Amino acid sequence: MTIEEKKKYIKHLCYSFIRMANKNPLPSSIEHLPTEIFLQIFRYYHLQEIIFAFSGLNYRINSIVQSVRNTSHIVQYNDPHAVQLSSVFSKQIARLIIIKTDMIDLTLFSNLRSLTLKYTNNAQLQSIRPQNFPLLEMLRIYVFFGPQTLSSEDAVEVDDLFEMIFNNAFPRLWLCTAVGVVPLNTSNTWSTSPSLRFIYVPMKCEHDYARIASICPDRRWIPSCKNSRVDPLNRIGVLFFIFVYKISQIF
Repeated sequence: MTIEEKKKYIKHLCYSFIRMANKNPLPSSIEHLPTEIFLQIFRYYHLQEIIFAFSGLNYRINSIVQSVRNTSHIVQYNDPHAVQLSSVFSKQIARLIIIKTDMIDLTLFSNLRSLTLKYTNNAQLQSIRPQNFPLLEMLRIYVFFGPQTLSSEDAVEVDDLFEMIFNNAFPRLWLCTAVGVVPLNTSNTWSTSPSLRFIYVPMKCEHDYARIASICPDRRWIPSCKNSRVDPLNRIGVLFFIFVYKISQIF
């Protein structure tokens, strides 16, 4: 949903309340909005925006802000305020984007459904474990360093992560992208990942992509091997992947 669409929707909610309030002789203001209206409004903003706009107005609105669930949060470049909010509201955050930030403990976010890591590091990759994220549905990793600077420990950590992913350790995971990592080493121990439908991962050859296809029967994926070609039968799936990926970036 675009910013203009957000504004239009919120304006509609407020106007609807005003129309109802006009039938009531009591005075009306934002403080009198029903809790449900506030929660609907909060759905379209990130946590930091909610805190900035609504926190501190009065006791009732503060309580509503504290009770918000399934919210989104962005932490970038070790912003101390964003890091502090992520700690205070860790159980209420469902969608988290971390950009070049190492001052954050990922294990606090047990209710995450969507995790995006940009300019990530080894420690953060180590935190992506099923016991930490039992509800994880979408995972996006942007490492952004070349093979010449990738340490052997980082490469092993990436392989270990996808070893779990391709063995259905994250049973809710349906979208997974990895950009900037070295091509994965195919493992004979990969078994199945039936819920994983949209995949973008680097592999070394076409045979490796065939291996992914065999363990993800319901997949729609884009090869990221330099010389690979998209299966003509999968082209519609690729276009749908692009659509779903762009939509998922909003939520």
